[in-house]
Amino acid sequence: MNTKTHLTLFIILLLAINFNANAQVNNNKSLPQQTSSKYIFCELWEQKRTSFIGNGTKIFLNFASKSKYLKQDEESTTIDKFTDIIDALDYMSENGWELQDKDARDFEGGFETCYLFKRKK
Repeated sequence: MNTKTHLTLFIILLLAINFNANAQVNNNKSLPQQTSSKYIFCELWEQKRTSFIGNGTKIFLNFASKSKYLKQDEESTTIDKFTDIIDALDYMSENGWELQDKDARDFEGGFETCYLFKRKK
C-alpha cells in the first residue's frame, strides 16, 4: 500500500471514530432528565377472594419502595382496617389524595382492583 492509501484509510478511521462518539453523545441527550416530582403516588388495592374455603376482602395501600412520605405507615394501618372499598376511597379523598386511574382484573379465586392516587408533597 502506498502513502496515499494509508492516509485515506486513516482519515476514514478518524471519521468513523468521530461519528461513533457523536452518536453516543446524542443518545445521552435524548435520555429524560431526572426531576423531582411535586407529587406522591400510591396504589389502593382491593382484593376479593371467592373460593370453597370462604370469601374475603383485603384492602391495602402500596407506596413506592423509596417513598419518604411521612404518613404512609399511619395511612396504611388505617386502610388495612377497612372492609368496604367505599370507606377506603372516602378516607383517601378526605386526606388529600386524588384518584388518577383504576384497573381491575380477574384471577383464579377472585378479582382485584387497583386505584392509583396522587397528592402534592
